[in-house]
Amino acid sequence: MSDVADLIGAVASLLWPLLVIVVLLVFGGQLLAKLRSSADVTLEIGGQRLNFRQAADQQADMISDLQLELASLKRRLEAAEQAGPGATAVPADEDPADDAWGSGDQPAPGGGATPRSILWVDDHPENNVMLAETWRRDGIHVEIARSTSDALRLLDQRRYGLVISDMVRTESDTEVPDAGLQLLHQVRARDTATPFALYGNVGLYADAARAAGVTLVTRSTFELVEYVSGLGIVTG
Repeated sequence: MSDVADLIGAVASLLWPLLVIVVLLVFGGQLLAKLRSSADVTLEIGGQRLNFRQAADQQADMISDLQLELASLKRRLEAAEQAGPGATAVPADEDPADDAWGSGDQPAPGGGATPRSILWVDDHPENNVMLAETWRRDGIHVEIARSTSDALRLLDQRRYGLVISDMVRTESDTEVPDAGLQLLHQVRARDTATPFALYGNVGLYADAARAAGVTLVTRSTFELVEYVSGLGIVTG
């Protein structure tokens, strides 16, 4: 009788895992689709709350960006092969405006700065949470500021290895189309050495940002990650 009871107990303990497996096999696609379209399922990553759809969209954007970079590299290699040894060719369908702009050699963080630290200024930090959390897991201190005033307050307290900013922000309930440029001017008035990256849609302010001393202008997550790696902030 004891053996039968043990057998029943063992079978019962397997029923719930088995039921979960069956549900996932039968309804897995529908459940995933429901999660992707749901705004009710929330995650907390790096102190920021976002729903499942936002997290999935960020992952998809990063994968799409990487695919575009690989496709661009393939076109460049093919064009270089067709042009012959020693020639540098740019494919006809390559738009130079889509390329990241940098100031040449990547500057090292200025004296007194904490090299493995980033100040990221964005009024919607949840849009960057996946990348920010990846850097944190690599041992980088990533601090978030939602406004220019918050960023300047943090910059009064310490220096960072890199400042990243979006261009358009809502400041004191007012949309400021050149908020990133204004922050850049403020940072350069204090410090000419700290690397400063404008990430996202810069619009008509790209030339002004370059003249003001920005070190990177890009819409590409891949190029931003590459730039940060070149600064030596990511060592892992």
